[in-house]
Amino acid sequence: MNAWINSLRKSVSERKWFLAFGVALVNDALDLAGIGSIPIIGDVLDLASSMILWRFLGKNYSVPTVLEFVPGLDFLPTYTSIVVLAYYREEYSD
Repeated sequence: MNAWINSLRKSVSERKWFLAFGVALVNDALDLAGIGSIPIIGDVLDLASSMILWRFLGKNYSVPTVLEFVPGLDFLPTYTSIVVLAYYREEYSD
């Protein structure tokens, strides 16, 4: 029974990381393509991605997303960097 619970936890954890990487990569790709530079659309995308990643990663990683709202810094892969950092910290912190 304990092995089943551990495999279920691992499955949920893998799904969480897959979705977090997907959201981050899509948002950063849209920013790089120039869609994130459109005033209202870019801010809505950044706000939605920030809320989704806050749900997946927790509040400790929501502070660096402020960089996305600074004009001129939209082209940086901020969300992908945050997800990579969070993944590294969670998987290799032991």
